[in-house]
Amino acid sequence: MTTQIIHIPFEPKRQHAVQASRLVHEHLGTIMAFALSRLPLQQFVKANYLGEWKYLHKALFEMAEERATRALMELGLYIRAIDDDENFSALRRDMPFGEIIDLNGSKSPLRAREVANKIIHAENYDWSTCSNAEPSVICVAGRDQSVRFKWASASISLVALGGLCGGLMS
Repeated sequence: MTTQIIHIPFEPKRQHAVQASRLVHEHLGTIMAFALSRLPLQQFVKANYLGEWKYLHKALFEMAEERATRALMELGLYIRAIDDDENFSALRRDMPFGEIIDLNGSKSPLRAREVANKIIHAENYDWSTCSNAEPSVICVAGRDQSVRFKWASASISLVALGGLCGGLMS
């Protein structure tokens, strides 16, 4: 079952937040294009290329994942900066953006304010769930984060992330 997001527009007041909103949109486009094209592209390669195509795989998947990961990290920083100044996550305070998995495996809802924190403080990212009906990216905590804040990973819904970022006016 997919999540449907209600449009809640937010107009940043400060000039640097407006500029950051434009960058959020740019990075969101990169992330979504990567995440939602991955499965069809894998099917395309499987159907059209026989044998091992090391450099084709590198060009179509590895480099694209690196670009999407960089875009995700920058998007997290911009969301955090805008939210610090303008508190726009308060509009979606009660909406779940995925799940936080603690060190015992227990799950709790991931809230808007925590999305940027988990992106920024993750040690690495797992894009393998992008081909599901509800695409998500997994932020894996580093040792320092696990010890200090007791989380192992966070699953961020790309549908919900799109709703958060798509509500920003630029």
